[in-house]
Amino acid sequence: MDPQSMLRRLASSPELVPFRELVRPLTEHDRKRRGDLLRTLRMYFACGANASETADRLWLHRNSLLYRLQRISDLTGMDLRDPEARLALQLGLLATEGEESLQQPVRGGYRKPPLQDPRKAEKRDPRDCSAGDHRSGPENA
Repeated sequence: MDPQSMLRRLASSPELVPFRELVRPLTEHDRKRRGDLLRTLRMYFACGANASETADRLWLHRNSLLYRLQRISDLTGMDLRDPEARLALQLGLLATEGEESLQQPVRGGYRKPPLQDPRKAEKRDPRDCSAGDHRSGPENA
């Protein structure tokens, strides 16, 4: 069976309701403050929990990303260093995928995707952190 179809079915499952509630504080925060915590968390997981790669993909300074990750931990009460907490948050994100739109309303219109730096001309899916250079070291653990 195709893993994507399995995940789509799981996303609408009532068993994921408690996991959806784990990420609800992030949804509320983003809605009230026009934030990007959900997008940050999704990218963090897409990049295999690699903070440096995530910061690069989001066009953030690494310290700004670390601040956002701490804010996510504070709002959810989950420790992102704990594998079970990460899994629970990933299930919560899966459960909210149908609810969230990629285009979030902001004052004056809709948020546009970030412009790509012409110096980084290679074409790649920004959700795919398996492409491109990977940094290694203790700061990415």
